[in-house]
Amino acid sequence: MQSLAAHGRQAFFFVCFMRSLFLAGVLTCGIAAFPALAGPTPNEHQSLFSDWAPYVEIDLWRASDAIPISEFENDWSNGFSPRRGRNVALMRNLAAAGVESNDWRIAYELRQQAAVDSDRETLEVVRMYKQRQPPADSATFHVHAAYTNWSAQGLRVGHFFDFSGIAGSPLRLYVSGAGYTAQPRYRQEEVSGTVSYLSSGSYAFNATQTDFNSRGEFPFMKPINATATGVSVSMAADVLLSDALFLKVKIDDLWSRMRWSNLPVTRRTINSDVSGTDNEGFVNYRPLLSGRNQQVDASFPIMRYGAASLSYRTNAWQYGVQVERFAGVTVPTLYVSRDTGWGVVSFMIETRFQTVGFGFDYGNFHLSLQTDTLNPDRAKAQKVQLSYVWAFL
Repeated sequence: MQSLAAHGRQAFFFVCFMRSLFLAGVLTCGIAAFPALAGPTPNEHQSLFSDWAPYVEIDLWRASDAIPISEFENDWSNGFSPRRGRNVALMRNLAAAGVESNDWRIAYELRQQAAVDSDRETLEVVRMYKQRQPPADSATFHVHAAYTNWSAQGLRVGHFFDFSGIAGSPLRLYVSGAGYTAQPRYRQEEVSGTVSYLSSGSYAFNATQTDFNSRGEFPFMKPINATATGVSVSMAADVLLSDALFLKVKIDDLWSRMRWSNLPVTRRTINSDVSGTDNEGFVNYRPLLSGRNQQVDASFPIMRYGAASLSYRTNAWQYGVQVERFAGVTVPTLYVSRDTGWGVVSFMIETRFQTVGFGFDYGNFHLSLQTDTLNPDRAKAQKVQLSYVWAFL
């Protein structure tokens, strides 16, 4: 249980990713400065760069069913309110910087994705354990939790295609591919079994654990050098169904594969009778523990993300619905926007994690914010999207 609690906290610990956003900013500045450093004549500038524009994109999203995001490292005494049945904690982060033209897009991107999939009964066990709180009566809990965390960096190249789509309607298709070789990380862990509270602080365990960890270390062994390369293919499409009706579809990692070498894997089986706790309140069990540590060559797909939105425009107003799908979770959103003349203002309501949001677009600038509460210490879901395209003069 201690391992499960610790890994739940790790699902939203992405300080290293946020620091990496600095690289995206540096790359953007470098791209913007490149024409000035190259030194061609003004006419050559126009011919080389008039069709290209630097851009930057940041998309950060995290959501949790059971506990506010800021409380993951605490004892879960504040804001703990799991759903019935399945509970998830999800994260998708992207920072990209590059250049685009009417036909091409080239960018360096940093990505991180994480998902914790469990149920209310398991989370109750974790909460009681974090608070050193035994059940009131003898009880047996069936626990199950699956945790995945992946991050990588790499170059993505995409191409835009224009077709006559549905009933001759214009269709713009974007297909891109990325290669990941820089600083990949991977963690996939699954725990399942039973935890029984007998009486007077006595417990019994019958559980199994499988843990793939690219940063894992084994006792009495030399440091492990796990390496990986990866490929991802994504697509997006914009379809003009009529003069007022628009359809957008996007699938990230439609096909993907990360291939690992020397990936550390730990498999354990715990079958123990336990007597009491130690002086810090942690379970002190008779170690009936068996398992195996090994390094393997393996490949895994990247968690797929899909979204589809349908919108209707009338005069200055636009109304729409969007459905997103990630890690087996469907996230519907309703939105309305208005062109005010000095920018497009949007309001959105998301029903899965019960968030509301605000968006603003002005020319090539886009910003949107979503949350389930204005108090950041109590927020279970937060989303920030920022993008800007800077056209050469």
